Amino acid sequence: MTQSEYWQYYVHTWNLGWGN
Repeated sequence: MTQSEYWQYYVHTWNLGWGN
């Protein structure tokens, strides 16, 4: 994964923590 792809994945998992 590129840095950009990794960041998008990180934000996605973080959002799941908020129940989005």
